[in-house]
Amino acid sequence: MGFSKRRFIKYGCIACSIAIFSPRLLLAQANGKNKVQAFSGQLQLNKKLAILGQEVKASDEIYVGAGSKATIIFNGDVYHLRENTTFVLPNESGANTSLVGGAVLAAFTPGNPKKIRIGDKTVLSIRGTGIYAESGPEKSEFCLCYGSANLSSKKSYLDIDTESKYHKDFTIMADGLIRPTAWHERRMTHSSRQNIELEKIAGRSSPFDGGYRDWISQFESPDL
Repeated sequence: MGFSKRRFIKYGCIACSIAIFSPRLLLAQANGKNKVQAFSGQLQLNKKLAILGQEVKASDEIYVGAGSKATIIFNGDVYHLRENTTFVLPNESGANTSLVGGAVLAAFTPGNPKKIRIGDKTVLSIRGTGIYAESGPEKSEFCLCYGSANLSSKKSYLDIDTESKYHKDFTIMADGLIRPTAWHERRMTHSSRQNIELEKIAGRSSPFDGGYRDWISQFESPDL
């Protein structure tokens, strides 16, 4: 009996090890992190109704309806999509991410550069950054909340960082011209607290390092 019990334990442990380190299982666990984290209202994934916790994959098209919102986790990046938004996740190589229309607040993994097309006029290149972008028919908006990025179009190229100031706002005109957003054009589309909440979802610490933005965020709503 003792030998049989030891043999059972031995082979049981081997089986567990195989299961734990199986590439297929590890892939399934990794894919489990790419999902619909939260949503309210209408959410479509590749033109089909989505459900909470549903897996998302490379090149998936996500649509958020009127009066709706959704938070998506994909490869360590977190996207919070606002109402009336169509957004395409990056392909297998990490390219072709696109904000077709609508608005996204996002937090990206440090050390994992990528490009995002905003509408059909501008390409955003990011490097471990927090951003807000809104694509509209007449003009688009972009805010570099923290980190560094560059914006490029046929008419403009900007290399931006937030070492001296957080939340730098820009307006992208229909002809591709990119300019700083005038003070009277600014809208309260997002807050530092929301940037912090997205990083929490990703399992990362505050991007503001305990400074003024962390302090002021205590008085802002955490609701995304």
